[in-house]
Amino acid sequence: MKHLFILCLCTLLLTACSQKTPDSITGGTAKATTVPTSIPTIEAPQTKLTVFYPDENLESFLQAEVLFASLDENTILHELIHAVPLDHEITVKSFSVIGTELRLDLSREFEEMILSLGTSGERMVIGSIVNTYLTAYGANTMVLTVEGEPLNSGHIVYDFPMEFFQ
Repeated sequence: MKHLFILCLCTLLLTACSQKTPDSITGGTAKATTVPTSIPTIEAPQTKLTVFYPDENLESFLQAEVLFASLDENTILHELIHAVPLDHEITVKSFSVIGTELRLDLSREFEEMILSLGTSGERMVIGSIVNTYLTAYGANTMVLTVEGEPLNSGHIVYDFPMEFFQ
């Protein structure tokens, strides 16, 4: 019974939609209108991000380009988390651009991760972050802190502005 009702309803709708309006009702001014069959795609401007990440031997930096509609410090960190890879718990506590210097303050999880790495791993992870942010913002130097304090890796206290890593 339910199927019969649905079939009758569909037939009624199709019949009603296919009927033409006589010219006498519209005064002879009825015109056919064309409805587009597809909606055109509007492309938003794209921002290119170059993400730096270490090779598998931790000897050099590789690069990947990713396109975004908009870019901010959190989007960059998100891409670095996947490319480097970094601990998924790391968050941006604060970020600022002062002239050509960037200041990035990360959560405690970043320092904990750095403490678990050797010297080469530390250099490549920090270099990946610094190079990616410097390139994204066209800056010359970056100060990297953890919870507002200089990063102390056990190897180096990063209490100075860092330049692009080679």
